[in-house]
Amino acid sequence: MDGERGAGAERTVSPMPVRFFWIAAGWLVLLVGLFVLWQTWSDFRDWLPAQLGPLPFEVPWFGALGGSMISLAGIFRHNREWDPKYDYWHYARPLVGAVIGSIGALLFFVLTEAADRDSLDLNATVFDALAFVIGYREKNFRDLIERAADVFFKPAEPEPEPEPEAGTEAERPRL
Repeated sequence: MDGERGAGAERTVSPMPVRFFWIAAGWLVLLVGLFVLWQTWSDFRDWLPAQLGPLPFEVPWFGALGGSMISLAGIFRHNREWDPKYDYWHYARPLVGAVIGSIGALLFFVLTEAADRDSLDLNATVFDALAFVIGYREKNFRDLIERAADVFFKPAEPEPEPEPEAGTEAERPRL
């Protein structure tokens, strides 16, 4: 994103608009409210599926919670030096965390299944924790996916020839 600015362009920073705190707080209240409903109202639990494919149903919730928490961390850390290029990010952050956290948990499931069925006892808590962490640090997860995809789809770059060190035989004239 920084590369999109022209050379010499100054970064626009200002105090954070207070609406972003309330948006993030609203997401957190919604997520906590859904958790309370899940825990206390059996009809709500019965209405929702127990699994989403091979994953526990709550995996997207934990991803969204991770996304909400990193949004709040950014708000607290940068509230006096707000960069407006992240405005829309804070609106959608929990949704992105839910999706990325779910994809990460699904990839983890597939990889552990491919490795060895008997090696791990995968219960819902493993997936919930994984979805939260990936939802919280989704940029790192996207970078990991990009590096993995580059292994298969990026053409190999030729290795540069090593330059001889000063004083080595390769540099000395031969007689």
